[in-house]
Amino acid sequence: DAAKAIEGRDTRAFYAAVMQALKQGLETRLGRAIGSLTHAELKRLLVERGMPSALATKIKDELEGAEMARFSAAGGEDKEMRTTLGRARELFAEILRFTPSAEDE
Repeated sequence: DAAKAIEGRDTRAFYAAVMQALKQGLETRLGRAIGSLTHAELKRLLVERGMPSALATKIKDELEGAEMARFSAAGGEDKEMRTTLGRARELFAEILRFTPSAEDE
């Protein structure tokens, strides 16, 4: 859980939890696994399935940023992680509101 990782100052666990939550939300909405897709492929799929490009870009950017921060040598700062958590929660809410078109349309 991302909030618990902030309290424990566990940067890797925090960013892993953020990535996992966003990916699980996307997989639920899309009805398919996305783990094998690159971030660019995921963005393309989201747009193809009817997600606004701006939202797909935000999701791609958040996943890329979390991945980089997760493996960064520097520890995450509390304020930075809380800001990231806020953004991730907003994106997750938008993902839940997203109704994708059928994959073969």
